[in-house]
Amino acid sequence: MLGSAAYVKAHPELMPRISAVLVHDGGTNYLGGIGATEAMLSDLTQVFTPVMSLDPKYPFEVSKVAGLMGGGSDHASFLSANVPGFFWRQKGDAKYPHTHHTQFDTFDAAIPEYQKHSSLVIAIGANGIANLDHLLSREMLRAPGGMGNRRMLGVVLDEMTVTDFTDGSLAFKAGIKAGDILVKVDGTRVGDRVKMMQALGGEPNKKKLTVLRDGKEVEVMIDFAITAQPKPANPNP
Repeated sequence: MLGSAAYVKAHPELMPRISAVLVHDGGTNYLGGIGATEAMLSDLTQVFTPVMSLDPKYPFEVSKVAGLMGGGSDHASFLSANVPGFFWRQKGDAKYPHTHHTQFDTFDAAIPEYQKHSSLVIAIGANGIANLDHLLSREMLRAPGGMGNRRMLGVVLDEMTVTDFTDGSLAFKAGIKAGDILVKVDGTRVGDRVKMMQALGGEPNKKKLTVLRDGKEVEVMIDFAITAQPKPANPNP
């Protein structure tokens, strides 16, 4: 992120002219969705409607979020300058925790069909946003509380399945086990990491997390008010 942060700092005059920053930095799974604030939902739905009919094997969803989220990639530098920065939601068979930023991160880990599809998604999205007759809305760009609203369970995920924990993990202390599949927060189903992080943010401090274990739903309580959060080595919730 050093380069993107330096660019933003060096070119403040450009920030009001940038409609969007699209960052693909989440491994080699296909791009399956993007979050949109209420103010930009209509525009992004229009832009990505062609993507939704590209290939039934690769569904795509534009979903409304309370605010765009930062994190450990270059879009966060632009969000800090009030520029809409997006990090794609991804799905597929690639094993992100096993390969990305590890010694196993080699060319043969990429799935060619996913990359071909994702390149189309990015091209259609960039072209559509560029051809709007206005910039994407910056209204309520960040969720209330900003990055302070991003709460970390301290788990490593393969899709939504827990594969490992960071030291002192809140999830481990709460009774979550390796192999558990994260499915709900406070009774609301969450299908990917981004939706889960959105659901974990905000009040109250206590969250009811539902996991699928041996085919059965198990509920655990997470209390963010009393337990410090370690920062996980991987960019997972």
